[in-house]
Amino acid sequence: MDFISRVAASKMATIKTEIADLKEKLAATHDETKRKTLKKRIRENETYYEILAERLRVKTRF
Repeated sequence: MDFISRVAASKMATIKTEIADLKEKLAATHDETKRKTLKKRIRENETYYEILAERLRVKTRF
């Protein structure tokens, strides 16, 4: 695994932790405005995670 792949894998672990934290906050929040913001951040992080995962899949295929 090259340097960029290691960095991407490390960032993916960080993003997974952030998503879990945001989901906990979402479960504890009752304010609809805050819930919308949290849901948006969760979607953004999930999208970023999927992009990094796809880059790793493409990079490690060959």
